[in-house]
Amino acid sequence: MVRRATSDDLPALLEHARAMYGLSGMAGIAEWSDDAMADTFHALMASPMGAVFVAEEGGRAVGMLVAGAHPLYFAHDHLVAQEIGWHAEPGYGPGLKAAFEAWAREVGASSIIMGALESQRPEAVARLYRRSGYQLMETNFIKRLA
Repeated sequence: MVRRATSDDLPALLEHARAMYGLSGMAGIAEWSDDAMADTFHALMASPMGAVFVAEEGGRAVGMLVAGAHPLYFAHDHLVAQEIGWHAEPGYGPGLKAAFEAWAREVGASSIIMGALESQRPEAVARLYRRSGYQLMETNFIKRLA
């Protein structure tokens, strides 16, 4: 079952977010902070333009997806829903993606942006996204300066 997360889910959300961080390549860029991530979860849960979803099985959180919606910087009448991060045990990703897409429609988004971590078989993720109607938009790189 996938549902909107509540503050009661925070410990499980943080566990999944830490796992996502470990896979993301950000460990060499910025140090993890439970407090910062908790603030982000709370802000997105409180915002009509934010969403935090949790996948649950047998009372246990088996995945999460975090997203926000915003107008495009060059087309303010085009609302885009953007996945900020997600982490799920095998088999629970499709339900989270479906809940995110339904929410995006509810808030009036014209399009959706999803990411693929370089460490998580991006070619396979790209095939999954393409089968769902997505097209490749960009590839991002990061460089630590300090």
